[in-house]
Amino acid sequence: MKQENKAALENLSKTCYNGGLLPIFLGILVTFIDVVRSDLPHALTGMFIFVTGYSFVKISKKLKTIVESE
Repeated sequence: MKQENKAALENLSKTCYNGGLLPIFLGILVTFIDVVRSDLPHALTGMFIFVTGYSFVKISKKLKTIVESE
């Protein structure tokens, strides 16, 4: 793998990881607040935010694995 491609994948991995952390915590917060308020249909929105952030973190981990294996 070319060095510039490896660097690009490392940057993408860091961006995905950093971009996924905030939605994870926001999703947990929204879900918690909605469960306390007994607004369960809106709690699904918090779960969606959480799952979206989690998927970014998992993509980041997969990219990091690929870069390390090359």
